[in-house]
Amino acid sequence: MEVNQIFDKKRIERYLRQDTYLNIYGIGDLDDFYWPYTNWYALQRDSEILAVTLIYNAFTPPVYMALAAKRHYASLKRLIKTQISELPGTLYAHLSPEMDHLFRNSHSLFHHGEYFKMALVDARHINQVDVSLVEPMQIEDADELLTLYSHSYPGHAFDPRMLETGKFFGIRLNRKIISVGGIHVFSKQYRVAAIGNIVTHPDHRNRGLGTAVTAQVCSTLIDEVDSIGLNVRTINTPAISCYQKLGFKPVATYHEWTITKKD
Repeated sequence: MEVNQIFDKKRIERYLRQDTYLNIYGIGDLDDFYWPYTNWYALQRDSEILAVTLIYNAFTPPVYMALAAKRHYASLKRLIKTQISELPGTLYAHLSPEMDHLFRNSHSLFHHGEYFKMALVDARHINQVDVSLVEPMQIEDADELLTLYSHSYPGHAFDPRMLETGKFFGIRLNRKIISVGGIHVFSKQYRVAAIGNIVTHPDHRNRGLGTAVTAQVCSTLIDEVDSIGLNVRTINTPAISCYQKLGFKPVATYHEWTITKKD
């Protein structure tokens, strides 16, 4: 077996498609819009990919994705072990269960929580939501959205560049944006989308605004992609309930960590 950086999109996609919803971010990141920010690594046996990890460099710190279905845990652990000493000093990591133990001797870890991967499995409910107040967000709205996210969603992962996809929608009150939702990843080429960055100002919550913007985002994606997923903390019961009413269901769990090399 050997570990190498890998640049072959088709081979990466073939591996990731074994578990589409678990790897929906990674599949989307193969798109040319995201690809320049990615570094991919694979454990291979002959020409077969056994495990994959990704470093996504658009954020500070970079995002490290080391995810696998349980049947691939042994291969993923072997790949991670070969990388640990070469990884950047600090990473925001998405790790499958059990993978954090590999870092405990060499890194300090801060746990951000357990998360569900959820998949849209029944889109019939989307069209039943009233979206009459929802409107598209524009690139010119970036500064106002950053203010809303900073106030209402500390630790957000909103990248204003994503407004270029045309997949962000919001609700205004007195000309101010009070609720918004969009995507983390969207690819027509690979026909996947991961929705997210969904937030409502605290003064206007529990009115169904987040449900409305989420429904609008999904409805604009349904004809352009085959798979729509999202990430949500397992303790975020209100959000999970909202997503389930829209037709999502949990399909996998993972954990988010900040990992920093020890001196």
